[in-house]
Amino acid sequence: MFLSADLQDGIDSDRHRAFFDIGFHGRDSDMTDSVGISVVSDLKGGQFDLNWCSIACMRSWWLRLFCELESALGGENLHDQSPR
Repeated sequence: MFLSADLQDGIDSDRHRAFFDIGFHGRDSDMTDSVGISVVSDLKGGQFDLNWCSIACMRSWWLRLFCELESALGGENLHDQSPR
């Protein structure tokens, strides 16, 4: 992060870039059972905020992303896998 002279604030810069990906890493050593999706990519300025109108809306948004991950894995149910 680029800081102001007094080191108290971040300085907006066109050189900043932001990204936000979510993914699932399966057990296969070749990662054939792993997938990732990009939510935000190469955002100029380096910062983004996610805001929702309610907790229910937030929950729905995240659940849709998880459904996208499951779909990319061919429908494999992610929560059926036990922790490592």
